[in-house]
Amino acid sequence: MGDEIIELGEAWVPGEAEPQKRPRTVRLFGKDGKPVLRDDGRPLLKTYIPKQTLLYRERVAQVIADQGGRKAEGPVVLDVDTLFNLPKSLRRKNPELEPFWKTTRPDIPNLLALIADALEGIAYDDDARLVAVRFSKQFTRGQAGVRLRVCEISPRAAPEALRQELLLPIEV
Repeated sequence: MGDEIIELGEAWVPGEAEPQKRPRTVRLFGKDGKPVLRDDGRPLLKTYIPKQTLLYRERVAQVIADQGGRKAEGPVVLDVDTLFNLPKSLRRKNPELEPFWKTTRPDIPNLLALIADALEGIAYDDDARLVAVRFSKQFTRGQAGVRLRVCEISPRAAPEALRQELLLPIEV
């Protein structure tokens, strides 16, 4: 890496990546089975993030925290490779097939949202610091997981140098 790009940490999160689930809103009911009402007569609602999302976010955050390192103070580049288990149907059809791109769900924006939120407070203060992301979804015959690399760049780093760096995938 060039002088303008400083690697803050690299980590491996074992297990298949989880997408960010949408927050859920539910109406609260009392013990009598009737909706709980606010002072203005409207139903009382509660919004929560699904447990599966919270657990995976905590797991990613813990792996990054265990790596140590410092928190980025400038612009941040995130490099992510997600590796998913090759489905049995594809293994049977093509036993010699090498890993290839995963073009099915979960989609990249939802995967990225969860990872970026998990790193907030550990690798950087706010995910608004992310200025560039390289993200891939692949099938693998090996272990499923997420390989992360967090880098800080100079505010004056040339975009061309950054593009060149992001074209080089992490070895999986």
